[in-house]
Amino acid sequence: TVNSLQLGSFDHPLSESIVLSNGTLLLEPVLPNIGLKYLDLGGLFNQTIYPGVLPQTLTSLKLSNYFNQHLIVGSLPDGIKHLKMGILFNKKLIKGVLPSKLEHLELSIHYNQPIDENGILPSGLKVLVFDLFSQYDHPIEAGVFPDSLTDLKLGQDFNQSLENLPKSIKKLTICEYLDQDYFPTIPESVEDLRLFEFSDNSVLDEEWHSGLDALKSLEISERQTLLSIPSSITRLKGFTILEESNQSYRDQLSLLHSITNLKELSVFIPHHKTLQEFEIPKQIEFLKFEALSSQLFTRTLQHCYQLHTLIFSFEYKMPILPNSLPDSLTTLVLSPNQNIPFEKDALPSGLKNLSIKGYDIPLESSHFSQSIKLLEFGYDCTQTLTENNLPPEIETLIIWGFKTKIQLPLPKTLKTIYLFSGNQTILENIELFNTLLPVIRVLNSNLLSKIFDKQCK
Repeated sequence: TVNSLQLGSFDHPLSESIVLSNGTLLLEPVLPNIGLKYLDLGGLFNQTIYPGVLPQTLTSLKLSNYFNQHLIVGSLPDGIKHLKMGILFNKKLIKGVLPSKLEHLELSIHYNQPIDENGILPSGLKVLVFDLFSQYDHPIEAGVFPDSLTDLKLGQDFNQSLENLPKSIKKLTICEYLDQDYFPTIPESVEDLRLFEFSDNSVLDEEWHSGLDALKSLEISERQTLLSIPSSITRLKGFTILEESNQSYRDQLSLLHSITNLKELSVFIPHHKTLQEFEIPKQIEFLKFEALSSQLFTRTLQHCYQLHTLIFSFEYKMPILPNSLPDSLTTLVLSPNQNIPFEKDALPSGLKNLSIKGYDIPLESSHFSQSIKLLEFGYDCTQTLTENNLPPEIETLIIWGFKTKIQLPLPKTLKTIYLFSGNQTILENIELFNTLLPVIRVLNSNLLSKIFDKQCK
């Protein structure tokens, strides 16, 4: 039984015409009709889909970027829960054409047909996504978007009122309106708000979040200025410390420190800005420097006794100084551009998970905290990993490098090695590979990219 099928350069009818002896015309499906749940019609498919042709067992369907045919009522199996349209699709959706059990619908860049009747969108739809660069810009009529909808993403061309959105909306993504002085009224039910594609001079005043008492997560554009942030926020992404803005530097810091419930923070620090007078709020548990090239000083994190995860951006190339990281830290991700040796005792004694993707200098086990259990090396690593230069209590290794080598013996605590499938240095060493067979897992880049975060949870 085939559960998943992905077609490549396929552009043929999904059925064959058969004429019976009595003149009856039958359409014989060409796809397996037993057990198939996921179907990706590739990159070129642009044929009419007739009723009864697609397997009734489908739960997920992805149409090709070239597909731009009218959908016929009954052509999409009723059990489909996830449907993704391709780039060129721009045909009006009519009542009954979408599967009644559909929960997730994605419409791409060129879709710009009005969704203006009750019943076009299934009553159980939970997620509706318009591409970030979508051309869709039509009024939202009352009752057209179902009350089941919890997640809505609107593209950069959308410039309509949001007053008719259902009260069920929890997650909302919008872009800047053409009239930069206008900010739409956000439904009070929204808990996660993402403001994308806002211009450098965009300013949201103290009233923009009036009534948004349920708001917990906020993501903003890199150079967007907020004069006020709801105190209910626990997650903030995109906050930028600007010297040339509508707020003074100290006002911005004061605003950041005023969000007393904030636990997760992603912050941009301009290249020219020193961190000597910058202190991260003490209650932060997760911190990511999206842009940072100046030295991280002891003062920056000195009061962050609850910080457990710290991620550095691509720009950070400075050394990690002793006592600059709090002892509470358990996960550290260094910049891929950082290739500077750790100073002695620079890493916290309780650190468990470490990603050093840009590191390619001679290693010693003394470089690492003894507490480290998970260690990730990047593409640039050409070192030979062995017992003498790995943490003594290491349990999991993630190796991205094409030329990273392994030499026995390895620490006895090592349970799993996740290896990039492009590392022929290890894969072609048959004797070594057979020895490591009980612990080694060979993965492609897509699967390997998910391992570190998954292991950290």
